[in-house]
Amino acid sequence: MTIFYADDDQDELDFFREALKLIDPSIECVTASNGREALQLLETIGTPGVIFLDLNMPGIDGEGCLVSIKNNARLKDVPVIIYSSTADTKDRYMLQAKGAFKVIKKIWGIAQLSREIHSVIVSAPSTAR
Repeated sequence: MTIFYADDDQDELDFFREALKLIDPSIECVTASNGREALQLLETIGTPGVIFLDLNMPGIDGEGCLVSIKNNARLKDVPVIIYSSTADTKDRYMLQAKGAFKVIKKIWGIAQLSREIHSVIVSAPSTAR
């Protein structure tokens, strides 16, 4: 399985990769450091099982990426999870209305993050498995 994650914070990208290793070392993690790079990479790689997006990125933010992904025939059925420290309840409803499978708050413990990612993978539509 391939999981895609876009975040402009390198420490967050590294932390996310480590959490994935706790779930299954064979999971491939493709990352991007901003929204524009995310959309470019998603056009060139195979279809990921799940896409995680930070909400606040320079240039094209997570919301803009979400809309572009959901308008892409190849990617529209891939579960997209907004993983952000700033999403409030109003944002959650708006993002889910735009196609986000789930909106989760950034987690600061690696074991807790691993559990959350695993929960998302097993509850996501079958394209994630």
